[in-house]
Amino acid sequence: MCSTRMFSATVLLTSTLFLCSATFAQDSLGVRRLSSVACPYNVTSVTVNGDFAYVSGSSGLHIFNIANPTQPLEVSSFDTISSIACSAIDGDYLYYCSGNVMRSLDIHNRLTPIVIDSIIQPRSQNYRCMVQSGNSIFACTEAFLTKTVISNDHRLNNSIVTSTNSPCSIALHDSIISLVCRDTYVGDSVYSIEVHDVNRQLIQISGIASTSPFFAVALTDNQLIASTMMGLSVFDLSVPYLNVVGRFPIQGIAYDVRFSGNLAFVASSTSGLRIIDASSPLNMREIGYYSLPDNQGIRKLTLTDSIAFVYGANSFHIFSFADCVAVNEINNANLLRKFSLHPNYPNPFNATTTIEYTIPKMGKVDLKVFDITGREVATLVNFHQNPGSYQIKFDGTTLATGTYFVRLQSGEFTQTRKMVLLR
Repeated sequence: MCSTRMFSATVLLTSTLFLCSATFAQDSLGVRRLSSVACPYNVTSVTVNGDFAYVSGSSGLHIFNIANPTQPLEVSSFDTISSIACSAIDGDYLYYCSGNVMRSLDIHNRLTPIVIDSIIQPRSQNYRCMVQSGNSIFACTEAFLTKTVISNDHRLNNSIVTSTNSPCSIALHDSIISLVCRDTYVGDSVYSIEVHDVNRQLIQISGIASTSPFFAVALTDNQLIASTMMGLSVFDLSVPYLNVVGRFPIQGIAYDVRFSGNLAFVASSTSGLRIIDASSPLNMREIGYYSLPDNQGIRKLTLTDSIAFVYGANSFHIFSFADCVAVNEINNANLLRKFSLHPNYPNPFNATTTIEYTIPKMGKVDLKVFDITGREVATLVNFHQNPGSYQIKFDGTTLATGTYFVRLQSGEFTQTRKMVLLR
């Protein structure tokens, strides 16, 4: 049975607030820390909707008013039977997992949240992570990936359960789910990334294994980015196997990663919040950061349109990255002022590779591929295009192993790059 506890706006019994001025730190670039909150409980999950942040942890659910993000104010808390492992929000309804129980919560009145429904995990295993989309919740336990259907009255119904290898992180984009898994064999850990199809009964469609740890994943239309001990690894999702197409080093351990547009946001164990432009996997660059002193136990992050919540251990921090994004957009606009044929990725490649190029003005564009003798083997583009950056897939399935050249021509501009096809 759950009970609610309410706190006045003047006396907070569950958190101590440390406010920071909304300025840049000495060790920062384009990112401002708006505020920090020290909590007498371990923070495991932060979800945000409108002017409220829902902070979950070892002492239940805590609701903060963040209309002024420089002065977050806890307005209520909600006791749970055990520590909340993960949560998701949809409008005025919040879903969370505590132990082996999943619950739906009506939060119309944030002072007195009401439990709507509870279900027990079919295999009686504790939940670890979850993600919600539409009327479905996808959650992981020690050995299973589950799908729970949300009814119109926000009740929960178990639907699909599929076996997996000890997942600890989950990401969803369109109909693709990706998991980070860690399995142990005779004391040795094997780490893997699994990719599952939502539309095919959660069947696994690809994956990759490693003896080095993966910590979290994020997804875009055709890419998967994973956080590791050494930084970020980018994988191509357009092929039926996971193939690394780019890497970027991060100081410390990259514990968590989130995508927003072409930007990757990383929570680092020793260097705080890092923001990476991942629009070109072979040419990723850091465009912003905010280093936190003494690490402060950072493990996870949550994004809104222009604010990042970084949290872990006994605190959470609110950052503004609007300045960073604005500068990056100006820099990208400047890049469009000149022609450029970027390195293809991956390179070397097996069968398929991505070719990216930029043109600053409308005109006739020719993009062709030649073998080492100069013989044309493919015409990829041969028409007029508007200014912008473009990506195109080159399929070398019918070609022999060897060295090839891709050439971009437009007006008086010509640039050529070497590609290596390996079988």
